Amino acid sequence: MNIVIKSAIFTIVSVIIIYALYTANNLRLLQILINPLIPPTESKLKLTNVSAFKQLALTFETDKVTTHHYERMYEKYLSNYKNSHIKFLEIGLGCQQPVIGSSARLWRSFFGPFAEINIIEYDKNCGEAWYEKYGKK
Repeated sequence: MNIVIKSAIFTIVSVIIIYALYTANNLRLLQILINPLIPPTESKLKLTNVSAFKQLALTFETDKVTTHHYERMYEKYLSNYKNSHIKFLEIGLGCQQPVIGSSARLWRSFFGPFAEINIIEYDKNCGEAWYEKYGKK
């Protein structure tokens, strides 16, 4: 299976999980398994229009708007949760990508300081290295 198909499947599964967790409003089990890794203080940008998500994604060098072009979907379905107390799960830091963890940092800026951003990464060394660099700020 090529990387584009894997990435598309991964993203679809992520959105389904996020939606299910948000509608259920119950992250107790996940909170036992994982900890929030990105502190609220990293949020520094406010989005005011549809192109703002794309600009933000380009700033963090994610492939969400260059390879996959998810900007319309994310802006349409997730913009209502900006500056809310959303509980959000990012699955994987993209340890094989040129900029590791760029999406995780993007979500903090996109959702704002009240969001609880959680990350699951199976590559322990990659996850710990990323956390040392970005997670403790």
